[in-house]
Amino acid sequence: DFLITNSLLIHGTRFSFFMMTVFAVPLIVHSEEILQLWLVDVPHYSAMMVKLIMVYLLSDTMSRFLINTLLAFFCRFM
Repeated sequence: DFLITNSLLIHGTRFSFFMMTVFAVPLIVHSEEILQLWLVDVPHYSAMMVKLIMVYLLSDTMSRFLINTLLAFFCRFM
């Protein structure tokens, strides 16, 4: 049971991080151009905010499966 859970945890984390990376890296690299196309008047620090949010979402994707696994493990004992 532990080995299957550990395998699902690792594979799910890798897959979700890869899928998020596919969307986040182009947004990080081309955030200025995308914001100029989308907004008429681009605020000064909006591109930096987009980059920081994408990095946060990538790190959140890494921890999401671990948190859910821990919650499922401890809910068994309640």
